Amino acid sequence: MQVYVQSLSKDFIKQWYAVKDFQYKGLEDFNERYGIDNNPDFYYSFVSIGNYIDGIGVLVRQGIMDIKLVNDMMGSYAVWWWRIVESYIKDARVDSNAPDFMAAAEYLINEMISAKKKDGTYHEWISKQGIH
Repeated sequence: MQVYVQSLSKDFIKQWYAVKDFQYKGLEDFNERYGIDNNPDFYYSFVSIGNYIDGIGVLVRQGIMDIKLVNDMMGSYAVWWWRIVESYIKDARVDSNAPDFMAAAEYLINEMISAKKKDGTYHEWISKQGIH
């Protein structure tokens, strides 16, 4: 339950809204527009949200949290987040030689989508959220 409560905190919501308009145009552009030296508030929010979702992915992968519970709690937000940061994460993995960077977050997203497809609710879930 603490995981859910965290996502309702004022600070978390502010961080979520800070990253909602993120547009990725390459690593150099990321560093210029969003990097810690040029935009520390955004960067902190970006890292915080990413670490939160990655941490939930670890809990799901280890069997500590149920994927259905996570889907009900935050599925659309997590998938939306992944869709806006996926290109950055994949480029950052290569650039920093860190193939496991945000691997638990990617695992979580894939498991969420798979669970929704398995129970037959994927298309309805995606259409309600405006995720394409």
